[in-house]
Amino acid sequence: MTKRNKPWKLTAGVTAALMLSPAFVGSAVPGALAVAHAAEQAAGELSREEAIRQAQEKLQIPAGYKLERASYQDETDEQAYWSMSWENGDARIYVDLSASTGVIHQYSRYVEKPDSASANPLDEEAALQVAVRFLERVTSPEERAKLSEANEYADSLMYFGGLQDHSFTFTRVENGLPFLENGFEITLDKQGEVQSFWRRWYDGELPAPNDVISKEEAEKLLSQEMAPSLLYRSRPGMYADSSDRYANRLVYRFDTLDPQFVNAADGTVINALGEPAEARKIEPLGRTVSDLGERKTITQDEAQRIADQVVKKLPGTYRSEGSRGGGGSSGPDGIERKYWSFEYTPLQGSKESAQPLEIAIGDRGELVEYRRYANRFGNSGPITGEVVSWEQAEKSAVELVKQLLDDRLGEIYLTGTKPDEKLIQQELNRGSSYSISFGWLHQGVPVEHANFRVEVDPKTGEALELRIFPEDLNPITGDPTTVVDLEEARQAIVAEQTLMLTYYQPQPSMYLPLNTTSEPLLVYRYAGDSGFVDASTGEWISEAQILESSKPQDIADHPQKEALELAVRYGLLQVTDGKLEPEKQVTRGEMAQILSRLSDRPEFHRHFFFDDEEEEPFTFADVDEQHPLFGVIQKNLREGYIEKAGRHFEPDKPVTRAQAAEMLARLLGYKDLLDNAEIFQSPFTDLQSDQVAAVSILHGEGIFSGKTADRFEPDGTLTRAELAHVLQALFAYAQKR
Repeated sequence: MTKRNKPWKLTAGVTAALMLSPAFVGSAVPGALAVAHAAEQAAGELSREEAIRQAQEKLQIPAGYKLERASYQDETDEQAYWSMSWENGDARIYVDLSASTGVIHQYSRYVEKPDSASANPLDEEAALQVAVRFLERVTSPEERAKLSEANEYADSLMYFGGLQDHSFTFTRVENGLPFLENGFEITLDKQGEVQSFWRRWYDGELPAPNDVISKEEAEKLLSQEMAPSLLYRSRPGMYADSSDRYANRLVYRFDTLDPQFVNAADGTVINALGEPAEARKIEPLGRTVSDLGERKTITQDEAQRIADQVVKKLPGTYRSEGSRGGGGSSGPDGIERKYWSFEYTPLQGSKESAQPLEIAIGDRGELVEYRRYANRFGNSGPITGEVVSWEQAEKSAVELVKQLLDDRLGEIYLTGTKPDEKLIQQELNRGSSYSISFGWLHQGVPVEHANFRVEVDPKTGEALELRIFPEDLNPITGDPTTVVDLEEARQAIVAEQTLMLTYYQPQPSMYLPLNTTSEPLLVYRYAGDSGFVDASTGEWISEAQILESSKPQDIADHPQKEALELAVRYGLLQVTDGKLEPEKQVTRGEMAQILSRLSDRPEFHRHFFFDDEEEEPFTFADVDEQHPLFGVIQKNLREGYIEKAGRHFEPDKPVTRAQAAEMLARLLGYKDLLDNAEIFQSPFTDLQSDQVAAVSILHGEGIFSGKTADRFEPDGTLTRAELAHVLQALFAYAQKR
């Protein structure tokens, strides 16, 4: 087997805050990718100093927190706000405050170290009282008078609560009708500290519930026209066991454009955008389907030859300038993905106008990026003068896709709709390009969240960039042998949800902007327990039950409860049907999964420098390429977290304490010290010489203790609870370091 040396270094300056800092949830415009620009305040808006003062007063930001940032944001004309953050050691507070009214739109608090235990955690009732007092500081009496009881409509807003949090949803109620998209959500930790607050509140006038069609009429219309999409739901275990990050499940689920509501004013069946809707027909761009799932990994030279063939699909002729380097990554599943980029110079046109282009090829032979070096970001101000129409931009994007992905057109469809002219002009004023979105199909069925975009220059109409995320190209396995029809899916929804008259504010999606005003409507809809229908069985799958089953129900009185909850929250230990089984022994295979997930966290991630030499996989008699842990084990061996020894990996055998110590020492970067037992003085008398270094390092840093003062018991096993305790100490060490 060919081996390679992979020097590494700690990633500098990366902290958990990069992963955890919140993104503003506003009406982001999916019709174009905004270019950074300088924001200018409107007359009469709060100054920076006034915004800071109001935030500090309303939120009672504790003494000791230092202001990090206060920047003015105007993502849309109607939602200018001040974005602020404070820090105090390992804690951060983030606030979004309206620049015109001073209203708090969002508050969140993050602590980058494991939460400390509390002897007196708040019960639900006490936590609710804290939430109510917080509401009194950040909302008006008029708003609070219109709120439902806490969690009366618990599924109406987004859920932000964590494993050990109290989460309360207060839904707006007007004229006796719930406004399910409006209200407030507050999340507290077990100790009563507010972790997040989110505001959704329409300030305009709501329609009166007069002259609406009857519930019976709405029920009849929906029984005939309501049509959830059949799609592969990617990452179905986002709340439950998500050990397979690429798992897909064939489901019926409402998508943005699906007929799902009845406009109570006129009886029109509408979609989530508030537009008249009918069941969608997905039209692929062609018929060709690739055999990507059957392809083996390729070398850089093979990738160069594929790129040379790709560039021949474009009009004109090009000269190869060779490789521009590449990159690679492997996720928690251990599947390694590499790519190489190659540059080409056009031989037509003037020297000034002939912009080079770049083509990136993945290690399965797939195109992952096409990019022209046009002056895309040279003008960060408004795009003025004559521009091409949206229709022309879409035509240009489709043409590029048909040229470059001609072997996959049966798997690609156009997903977006044209934004209205006001929205287009707003983005042009920001210096944005047109961005045309496409989706992926599997056997003619859309794959949820598997999308890519083509950016088009508004001035020239030229398609400048196409970028595909390799993980969206993973083959889908486990297709169901039978699929229930749409009528059975409708019946499952009707059986589990309740037809209600509610207010509804049309909602855009990432790839589908609103083409009309987002003024609230009165609609009939099926609401209540959110979920989807399993397309293979017709069974209703409750998202609330999935969430509940992902919370461990068997550790309430466990002495390592806090450490176990931390391990679950970080995705290191998996809960199945509400059980964590804290006294279950940890296997070598499970330890490999944990190492893989740890290595993707910013606290432990390292840069690896790959050479271009083809590498054969490590082989074991008991872990072949079909084994579910093959990729994870290969990743650990490649990156040096586990050392190859013998013909068997024994994934189902309990990991020993010494083996776990060595794996974690390697994860922390101490591989080169592990053969130097003579430089360590261990307090433990029962260690072999090859165990001394790893155990001494972890023991000395307070990560891994012995069983007694002088005995480590290296051949002993670890329970999940014992490992969780070690992992908790590991994170504390990483934060200190």
